[in-house]
Amino acid sequence: MNKLNLFRAIFIALSVFLFSLNSFSLDVDSKLTVRILKSTRSKKTILINKGRDAGLVVEDHAKFYVTEGVVARAVLVETSKKRSVWSVYRVLNPDLLNANEVMNLKITPKAKLSKDPLAMITKDDSSNSTYDDQIKDKKFSVYSDLVSKSDPAPISEAKIGTYEKEKDLSEKSVETWILMAFQSYSSEVNSGSSNIYSASEFLNNITGGLEFYMGESSLSTFFYFQMMQESLLSYDGAITDSTLFEFGGGFNWYAFGSPHRSYTLTPYITLGAGIGKVTDTFAGGVRSTTAQDTTEASGNSMAAFIGGGLKYHINNGLGMRIIIDVYRRQDKFDDVSFISGEEWERIRFGPRMLIGISYRF
Repeated sequence: MNKLNLFRAIFIALSVFLFSLNSFSLDVDSKLTVRILKSTRSKKTILINKGRDAGLVVEDHAKFYVTEGVVARAVLVETSKKRSVWSVYRVLNPDLLNANEVMNLKITPKAKLSKDPLAMITKDDSSNSTYDDQIKDKKFSVYSDLVSKSDPAPISEAKIGTYEKEKDLSEKSVETWILMAFQSYSSEVNSGSSNIYSASEFLNNITGGLEFYMGESSLSTFFYFQMMQESLLSYDGAITDSTLFEFGGGFNWYAFGSPHRSYTLTPYITLGAGIGKVTDTFAGGVRSTTAQDTTEASGNSMAAFIGGGLKYHINNGLGMRIIIDVYRRQDKFDDVSFISGEEWERIRFGPRMLIGISYRF
């Protein structure tokens, strides 16, 4: 009988101990330092690096905040030992609800959530979607992310509110950019006699434009202006100068990822076309009967190009981009004053590379 009572006492004590472990939760106003591991595009569901081991339990309500203020309010809907999923019902700063953002969590009294605007205490400013709607988002697989994994490295309190993060730039829907390529030489031709010709040879290409992003679409449209100047000194002293002004537009396709992320290398495919005006001047050399007399011809141009690019932005919208494409241009000279009744055509085709800076606003 004594042994039976002893077993009962041990069983009761063990049950109470296990129950106390399972029911351990944080008090209201308790604080934790957390890192967001993942968030949905709508910012309505987030996954953080704290779970049951930190005292978090389902139906906990909390506010997430940094030094500058409150970021969001949410309710815990799913948890594992080291991770938890929160359904966000009030978003105050969506730009901070991104992966790797570090902030504080403070347990709050349970808020009365309702879709009745006359009954609700906390208004949902972002959408009317429910948690059930959110977990259907295949791009945010809740349960697979809750599989036991090693926790991220400990977070320093000093990093709260200052953690360098990638940012969603989708609100900055317009981007202006300028691309450049320059070459410049000092050249001289000497025939071995008294005929000496010198000139500055150069190739200048300046291209500027505007790119317009279409929401969450992987396509964007752009318009551009290009100015190209060239000068070449031939072996006999003849000098040819060419100036092009070109206008056009096209599309960029971000097939490999979102174009709206900062601190991320973003590849894209570009396709475009343009029209322009080209003017060539010619000064004959020693082999020309019109040596050093300048003649001019002008005409129209049509161009097309296809290629790839790579861009990189920081959080304030400043960025850099590089484009490598195949460019084809057809110039038709129909205003050649010194050759009557003839139309001359010049076709240029080949690769080019342009590097420049950009700004999203």
